[in-house]
Amino acid sequence: MSMAVEAAVSVEGEAPPEPPLQEAAPEDASPPEADQAEPSALLSMPADMQWYAANTRLGQVHIGLEVQPLPSAKHDTSKVVGKAALLASAEMLIQGLESWQAIELDLEPAKVPADTVLALRIHSHADESIPPAFVAFEAKAFKQLNDVTLQFAGEFGVDSFNIPLKLTLDSMSVSIEEYNLISAGAMVLLPSSFEASWPVQALFSHGDARQSMPLGIDRSNQTLTLLDQTASVQAMHTGSNCNANNVQLSVMLDDPISLPLALMLSPRAQAFEQPLSLINAAVTITENGRALAVGNICQVGSGCGIVVGGLGSGLSTSEIG
Repeated sequence: MSMAVEAAVSVEGEAPPEPPLQEAAPEDASPPEADQAEPSALLSMPADMQWYAANTRLGQVHIGLEVQPLPSAKHDTSKVVGKAALLASAEMLIQGLESWQAIELDLEPAKVPADTVLALRIHSHADESIPPAFVAFEAKAFKQLNDVTLQFAGEFGVDSFNIPLKLTLDSMSVSIEEYNLISAGAMVLLPSSFEASWPVQALFSHGDARQSMPLGIDRSNQTLTLLDQTASVQAMHTGSNCNANNVQLSVMLDDPISLPLALMLSPRAQAFEQPLSLINAAVTITENGRALAVGNICQVGSGCGIVVGGLGSGLSTSEIG
């Protein structure tokens, strides 16, 4: 295909579909808060937790244990196991974690700081009376973690929490002429979507920590799948007319996806398939990290395109060329 962008393009003689209308909120609905928190795996924890922390080669590691009532307290939940005794009850789990990740945990009572991400839940296979331990690492430690799918010592199980990721659907190079056509009503084709296996990139970003992994989209059954690490990077489109005068664009899905940490650490060790519906999904076209335009995905023949709804908050098309 010769053009990645067409102004008010028609597909097989039909006008491009308009972006789907959003349903009006009920009159009595509360307005959204201005500073909503991002999705967090901490939502899956027990409500009453005691946290401990230790400095390690992975940075600060936090261990969370559910507060337990004293056995003699019966129904009086105000009388709970002390912090030291609670930590001692999970000693076997903590020793297993130390051995597995080759770290030493000199734990002290602490609060979970904002720059940590809950990653693991460790439990005992042999003794259900041992309370599970919730482990939070600093985001920058993810690249240093040993394979999360290993069952250390054979006695313990490891459940990994889901991590929010941003999905880049395509990266492409367009000419100045094509770039200047990007406006409300224009169609931007996604060249990679016309490939037999649509390569995409999932990005984990938390503070200064960033980590990406290649995935693929199987459009025949609308699923997100694993993709070969090297092949995927080479497959992301740069356009047929790539030159120094072209503009580099990326297309990102607005809503984050969620994947288990285990998949990020050892994608080759397990099968993976997750439903992903893209038609009408909201996306943002970016240039050098700045929002250029927003729109919605539509089907174009055997691939996909974006019906541009309007320009974003980044550069306008009049500022280039």
